[in-house]
Amino acid sequence: MEGITFKITGNGVDQTVTTNWRGEVQIDNLQLGQYTVTEQVAGDYIPQEQQKVTVQAGQTATVSFNNSLQKGSLTVTKNSKDGLNSGVRFHLYGTSSMGETVDLFATTSSSGVAQFPDIPIGSGYTPEEVDTAVRYVVPAAQSANVEWEKVTNATFRNVLKKFNITLDKVDGETGTQQGDATLAGAVYGVYKDGELVDTYTSDSKGHFTTSYYTCGSAWTVQEISPSEGYLLDETAYPVDADPKRYEVEFNSAPALTSPETVVTGKITIFKHYDDGSTQIETPKSARSSPCSSSPLAAMTAQRTAKKIISALCSCWYCSRLQGFTLSNCLRTLLYLSY
Repeated sequence: MEGITFKITGNGVDQTVTTNWRGEVQIDNLQLGQYTVTEQVAGDYIPQEQQKVTVQAGQTATVSFNNSLQKGSLTVTKNSKDGLNSGVRFHLYGTSSMGETVDLFATTSSSGVAQFPDIPIGSGYTPEEVDTAVRYVVPAAQSANVEWEKVTNATFRNVLKKFNITLDKVDGETGTQQGDATLAGAVYGVYKDGELVDTYTSDSKGHFTTSYYTCGSAWTVQEISPSEGYLLDETAYPVDADPKRYEVEFNSAPALTSPETVVTGKITIFKHYDDGSTQIETPKSARSSPCSSSPLAAMTAQRTAKKIISALCSCWYCSRLQGFTLSNCLRTLLYLSY
C-alpha cells in the first residue's frame, strides 16, 4: 500500500517515513540496537499495534504490518402483518468511505432477520426489499450508515393491501324508486370464498360503502334481503380485489351497481250504484295514482262493469268516472293483488 507513513524511534532516531508503490520502506545506516516502529494510520484502516525490531550487525531487520479496513454489520428485520417473514430477499448497495463498491444480497431466516456482516464502514448505504410479494405494499428503500465494530439495524414493515366496496342499488326500470317501493333497508352480504364476512344495509339512496378488507380473490357481494317493494336480487356480484391492481395500502374496488326489480300487482275495479246495478253503458273511467299525475288508463265498462289493470307497483290509486267525482253516488272499490 503506497503512501502509508511510519514513525521510527530509538537509539536517538525519530524519523517518519512513507511507503512506496510496493508498500515498502527501507531505512539504511541505522546503529545496532532496538527500534520501535509505529504506523500512522490513515483513512478507515484498523489501527495496528506498534512493533519492536532489533538491528544486528550484517543483517537486515524486517517488520510487517497487515492493514484491514474497518468494518461493521447491518441487520435487517422484516415485520409483516400476516407473520410471513422468512425467505425474503434484501439488497444492500452503496460505496464505502474508502470508495469500495458494496453490492450484496441476503435472505431472512425463519425469525425474519437478514444479516449483512463485514461491511466496510461508510454512510448512505441503501438497503431495500426485493421481490416483494404482491399482497404487500412495496416498502420504501432506506438509508443506513455502517460504523466500525457496530451493528446497524433496519426494520421493514410489510403492510397488506386493502380495499373497500361501494354499491348502489337502483331501480332496474326507472333508475329511481317507484311508488311506495324504497331503495333503503336492503341487506347485503360481503362474502369471501362463499363464507359470509359482513352485512351492510342500503341507505335512503340505495347506497352503502364497506369497511376495508385484505385484497385477494373470491370476494363477492350479494343481497340477503330486499328492501320494501322490490324483489330479491340473487346475483352474486364479483369484486375486483386483485392486489396486482393496487400499489398503496387503502384502495377502493370498482363500484358495483345492483339493478332491482320492483314488485308489481294488479288492480281489479268494480263499479255499481247504491241500488247494486252495474250501469251497462258506463262512461269512460280514468285511473290515476299519487305516483304520477298522469292517468294510468281509461276504460269503458260494458256488461261486466269490471276492469283489471296489471303490472302496477305498490302504491295508492284512485278511480273515477269522467265528469264525475267520487261523491257522485258512484262507489269505487280498489283492490291491489299479486
